[in-house]
Amino acid sequence: VEREGALVEVTHAPWGALPFDAASFDVAVARDVFSTLSPDETTRCASEVFRVLRGGGPIVVVESTKRARVAASSLSASLTQAGFAAVRVLAEVDQTIFLEGIKKA
Repeated sequence: VEREGALVEVTHAPWGALPFDAASFDVAVARDVFSTLSPDETTRCASEVFRVLRGGGPIVVVESTKRARVAASSLSASLTQAGFAAVRVLAEVDQTIFLEGIKKA
């Protein structure tokens, strides 16, 4: 990835207090995070991701429904409540939900 000019940072951090300044990232990927949280915690976590994204930055959510029962509509609602726009389900395949939301510029 670095050879192609992209920088990727993988970080494990508390979902409620990401250790980054506001508007630090161009994109965020949340993999199997939200299904472990209550609806209120999911919205707070999404709000924290919203804080660290730059304007125009997307969040991509990938959630397995094998372990936890989570609905795309619930995830979409949490992203919208956190401030993301144009929230949409990209796909639901092989017991996995893929969603995207955009932080308006």
